[in-house]
Amino acid sequence: MLKTNELNEEIKKIIYMSFNDPYKSPGVYKKELNFCNMFGKICKEYGIEFKGFNIVFFNGKNKIEDTDYLQFINVRTNIKNKFINFILRNKYFLREAQSLVKTYKPDLLLMRYSTTRLILPFNPKKYNDKLIFVSEHQTKEIEEMKSNIIDRMFIPLEILKSKIFFKNVEGIIGVTKEIAEYEIKRARKNIPYFVLTNGINVDSYPLKSYIPFSGKELNILFVASNTSRWHGLDRLLQGLYNYRGIVNIKLNVVGEVTKDILEMSSSLGLRNNVVFHGIKLGKELDELYDISHIAIGSLGIHRKGLKYASTLKVREYMARGIPFIISHIDEDIDNDFPFCLRVPDNDEPIDMDLILKFTENIYKSYVDFPQIMRKYAVERMDYKVKFKKFIDFIIQFKK
Repeated sequence: MLKTNELNEEIKKIIYMSFNDPYKSPGVYKKELNFCNMFGKICKEYGIEFKGFNIVFFNGKNKIEDTDYLQFINVRTNIKNKFINFILRNKYFLREAQSLVKTYKPDLLLMRYSTTRLILPFNPKKYNDKLIFVSEHQTKEIEEMKSNIIDRMFIPLEILKSKIFFKNVEGIIGVTKEIAEYEIKRARKNIPYFVLTNGINVDSYPLKSYIPFSGKELNILFVASNTSRWHGLDRLLQGLYNYRGIVNIKLNVVGEVTKDILEMSSSLGLRNNVVFHGIKLGKELDELYDISHIAIGSLGIHRKGLKYASTLKVREYMARGIPFIISHIDEDIDNDFPFCLRVPDNDEPIDMDLILKFTENIYKSYVDFPQIMRKYAVERMDYKVKFKKFIDFIIQFKK
């Protein structure tokens, strides 16, 4: 790694820009908040000025408070027609983004790519030709748009926008290598890329208490801000319905739950097996972790057209020290890691006997697995580790 003064000759000011509504996507907001706060602190160690901005449309809702490293800019219109309002809102989003580049004059702009919040192409180099423009991507945008009827109508516009957008991009950040390579193909040019898998501040999560697994009752935990198709919770519910064994299995679901999941749980007669707790934070959430043996990650990432993912749920599970189940490949986790069970990435019901065997093997073979998982999280998933490597990627750009 280069020394601080050598880095400062190239990069002195970085801006992060996003267009996410924290009320509609609280999970994304949590990630952005953690990213900006932790990256801001790392930048400060290198003598770099960092500031994150989220351009949003709150529409009368209470504004979320700014932090030292993440500030909200609220765009408002007085147009009642929803379609016209949507078009104008994007125009105002673009205007605010342009204003930030002009005002702050960053050496590097890192922008989270958006398909729905910003339908117009954005060229920051028009206002600062020496600026380094890096685009961050969390998904295969067009593949994800195909899964929604309304978004599907905007695919031709997204293809056109991306052609203009990528002409000015000099670096790609992908949350997985699969996504980064997908964006390189979309850009149709050779762009340096960096795989920045999701990170967390491990110290902010308490280690769960160890409880033995008797083989008579299995407590499973699922945590999310809200349930989505790619969580694949329907696969688990169907698996619970199919299970005919003697172990009493209980699933605790934390977060806002969609109507289809509630109806499915009821229609399958799982009231005695599934408890929907709603949003839980702090001590209440900690207590649910403490009584749980294993946790459920995402079981439907393939529904986004992806084989790889880097979810925050898994990182929280790892930091707290609870074994978990996923259906995708996570580049931060070794294939032979004993506390992660990877099930097939399809729509078939989850085999509960397989989960029970997985749980039994862990609890028979390890007593200190929470501590082992915590150490693994510190070494592989903590922001400090990831951002130091990210800084190395940034300094390759020359103005």
